[in-house]
Amino acid sequence: ASAFAHVPQLMSAGLDAAPFAGTPDELLDALPADASDAARAALRAQLKNKVRKCAACGKAVAFTMDACNGCGASLADVPVTYTNNVFTGFIHGVARGPFPFTVSLRAQTPDTLVFDDLLALTPMHVNVVPTDVYVPDVRHVLVDAARGAPLVERLYAACVRVVDEQFARDAAFVAQHVRLPAGVDAAD
Repeated sequence: ASAFAHVPQLMSAGLDAAPFAGTPDELLDALPADASDAARAALRAQLKNKVRKCAACGKAVAFTMDACNGCGASLADVPVTYTNNVFTGFIHGVARGPFPFTVSLRAQTPDTLVFDDLLALTPMHVNVVPTDVYVPDVRHVLVDAARGAPLVERLYAACVRVVDEQFARDAAFVAQHVRLPAGVDAAD
């Protein structure tokens, strides 16, 4: 028996392997010959993150950053490069990049994926991504609040459902990881 309470993961709709066995670059290469340049460019934009790789510590950070958020070094002279977008790799069913794109799926609907964070530092750390719209970064949600707010609300609701149904209702998980203030019942 495990010393830590574990909340089982949702199995991915009967899949035992990624639908596309290759890498993001191989997926781009596998597009039909008659795919338009615009379609190729759109898929490439989704499968690749624009980053700057810090020369001091090696961390890849957003291309919009002036300083590394890992070590504080200046990124002023660091060129923009590209890394694989793991989230869109999950959405497109890509098997791997430099490491396996294995997703610990918590919930899936036609327009949303909720999964455990790959680098979780806590017993419960979930991420959520929309699968029906591409959002390169949060600025795109904030620019058009009328369209962004419903998206954020939908994603938040998906996470709350996962936390409630899979973690908060798991008695062993709650007993081990949740410290409620005196007088507060877990059922509340």
